[in-house]
Amino acid sequence: MVVSGGSRGIGRGIALAFAREGAQTVIASSSAETLAAAAKSIAAAGLEPLTVAGDCASLQAASRSSQASRSASGCDILINNVGRTRAGNFSTYPMQPSSMDLR
Repeated sequence: MVVSGGSRGIGRGIALAFAREGAQTVIASSSAETLAAAAKSIAAAGLEPLTVAGDCASLQAASRSSQASRSASGCDILINNVGRTRAGNFSTYPMQPSSMDLR
């Protein structure tokens, strides 16, 4: 499973809960520091997560997350727990299709 925004808050809690149940997780975050701390606490409770440091809004970081999930035998669950928006009406933001295939 892949959890973007998995180093703090809700994302970290989700990754921790799945790890406790025996799931191999990949956690991604833009902060290498918080990512390392999250990985340590998750590993203490379950399987050690794979980590990907980078801004998941970039194709490079998203691709690294996909590659990490493949090395962990695939991605059955993807939790997108990141997001930043500029001020304005969410429904008017242009949507860009993803070229990533997480299978």
